[in-house]
Amino acid sequence: MKIGVIGSRQFLEDIEKLKERYREVSFYPYLYESPDEAESIIRSVEEKMDVWLFSGIIPYFYARSAVKQKKLLYTFAPFTEIMVALSLFKLFYQEGITMSRVSLDLPDQRTIHGVLKQLGADHEVKFIKDYAWIYKELSEQKTLDLDAFVNYHRSLYESGETLIALTSIHAVYDQLLSLGVPARYMIQAESATLEGIEKAIQIGRLEQEKKSQVAVIKVDGSYKAINDPFIRLLNGTVTQQDDSWNLYSTRGAVEENFDAEQLLGAGDIPVIGIGFGQTLRRAELHAHDALQYAKKHQHSGPAVYLLNDKDVLLDWNAEHKVQIKVKSDSVDVLRIAEEIDLAAKAVHLFLSFIIDGDAPAFTANDFAAYTGKSRRSAERMIKKFVEFQYIQHAGTERPYDQGRPRAVYRATEKLLNQVD
Repeated sequence: MKIGVIGSRQFLEDIEKLKERYREVSFYPYLYESPDEAESIIRSVEEKMDVWLFSGIIPYFYARSAVKQKKLLYTFAPFTEIMVALSLFKLFYQEGITMSRVSLDLPDQRTIHGVLKQLGADHEVKFIKDYAWIYKELSEQKTLDLDAFVNYHRSLYESGETLIALTSIHAVYDQLLSLGVPARYMIQAESATLEGIEKAIQIGRLEQEKKSQVAVIKVDGSYKAINDPFIRLLNGTVTQQDDSWNLYSTRGAVEENFDAEQLLGAGDIPVIGIGFGQTLRRAELHAHDALQYAKKHQHSGPAVYLLNDKDVLLDWNAEHKVQIKVKSDSVDVLRIAEEIDLAAKAVHLFLSFIIDGDAPAFTANDFAAYTGKSRRSAERMIKKFVEFQYIQHAGTERPYDQGRPRAVYRATEKLLNQVD
């Protein structure tokens, strides 16, 4: 697996120290002097990475448009409570500076308040500036004003209210030092770096598993020799059915090379159902259902529908516009969605995760990697299923020497009765 790593010099050095733990992974480091260089790095790299790992939310924020345009898989190292605690402790232990004389910036000030509340010292930190909006408003228009953070720390120091700045932004740290303002960069906890690596590996493995899924393309009518180039392009095999023919391939080949226009030359208007699945049977069933749906909606033009294990139907048409519909006519899914007050789409997604997962137990990180959601979002959804006894706690795991143990969950019989 190839993981591209974008970060500051310190982050890349940390990755270098840890890479021996991951012999099956090749890390490709890309250094920036300022996080706003992340976008140009993404756009300039021609070699294909399986996953991109950013040193934090800020470099991803700058690179997000290129990431979305290229449809790249990515994650970023989390900012954790232990990073704040270690940084403040080091300032006090080594330099004798109390929290009340420190100015801080960090992604979300709730992180430090959680630490200080546990210490009974929530009132001792007076000067905090965060950028919590960055997690919610990743719009193209809004920008992160690094100068505002530099001026914030500088003015507090020059007024005598603080003795030092503690920053989570490397570019701010460098600029403060150049202005003669005492500053420290927050300690990058090893556990947070490991968590970022582990999540990148999870995302990469899930994508590899997805690409190797069985793909069945079911085409209405009889197979014709004119379709041979189409078959070779997908490295597929063909079987003729009574009133349709099946092409067997892999999801990766279909996603990369399928184009319904290639079948237009056969003379007939193509009506096609595509099925992806963990097994041949599931892919064939999905292809059959998708073809029946396509027949109902073909009208006078090409009709191509795709159905996968997440029950997502994709509609291809001659204008190359794709519309996504979630097949939510399952009585059981709708009943669960109503019972636990979640959208039917979310319930479909969770049931698919249970079906696709090889391990009997899972963590919120596993579910987050499967869905592409944040761990916090995954935890909120899991909490709903726990509350209504569809899943239950099955212990904890501690993947690293540092950090809090993670809760492990297991599906109950109540949930397993709802899936194949």
